[in-house]
Amino acid sequence: MQRIDAALRALPERTRQIFLLNRIHGCKYGEIAKAMQLSQSAVEKHMMRALEACKASVAEPATTPRRPGSARR
Repeated sequence: MQRIDAALRALPERTRQIFLLNRIHGCKYGEIAKAMQLSQSAVEKHMMRALEACKASVAEPATTPRRPGSARR
């Protein structure tokens, strides 16, 4: 949970807000889009980014911190 929390905190504010509105508050993409004056497609893209960050945070070994965008060797 600490890794996911750190990953979410590292996201841009808008992406984090969209993720929380959907996953914590149960808002649908259309509702979020209307409230934030975005297209539904933009909301979907933000959610994909947030979910990828969460997935990556649990996939990497705990002893090997990586910077976003750095290649594994």
